[in-house]
Amino acid sequence: MKKYDVMGWEMAKMEDVKWCIRNVRREIDSFGSHKSEEARDFAKFILELVVRNMYIDEIRAAETDEERAAILEMTGDFIVVKVEGKGKDRDIRYFGRFEDDTAIVEKMPYRAMHFDYESKAEEIAKYLGENWSVVDLNPQEYETNKRMIDYLTSDTQK
Repeated sequence: MKKYDVMGWEMAKMEDVKWCIRNVRREIDSFGSHKSEEARDFAKFILELVVRNMYIDEIRAAETDEERAAILEMTGDFIVVKVEGKGKDRDIRYFGRFEDDTAIVEKMPYRAMHFDYESKAEEIAKYLGENWSVVDLNPQEYETNKRMIDYLTSDTQK
C-alpha cells in the first residue's frame, strides 16, 4: 500500500485501507483453508473489531441498522463486467444502467456504472446471469494482480 508522509506522519488513503479490509475479508477463508472453522471465524471476528474501532464515531451516529451495515461494508469503486473469449477474440461488456427494467450493456468501459458498494454490484452481476462478475477498481487491486501476473510470467519463478 502506498504511504504518504504528511508533516512527518506516515499515512495511507482511506480508500486503500478500505480495500485492505475488503481484501482480508475475502482471503480469510482461502488463506485459512488449512485452519479450523473456529479459527477462521475468530479471524473474522478480530477483523470486525478493528473495523468497528476505526469507525466507532460513524457507527454511533448511525440511526438504523442498515446505516451501520453500510458503514461496516467498506465502500469502494466497483463495476460489473462480462468477459467472453480469449486473446484477440476476447469480448468485454460492461453494465451501464437499467432503462425501462432492461439492462443496458455497454461496449465502452467509461460508460460502465460505478457502484460504491460491492454487495450492490454483486446483486446486479447475479441478476444479469452467468459470466458477469464484479471488478474492484482500487489501484491496490490492480497492483496486486499485476504483481501476480508478473511473477507467473517471469523466468525467475521456481
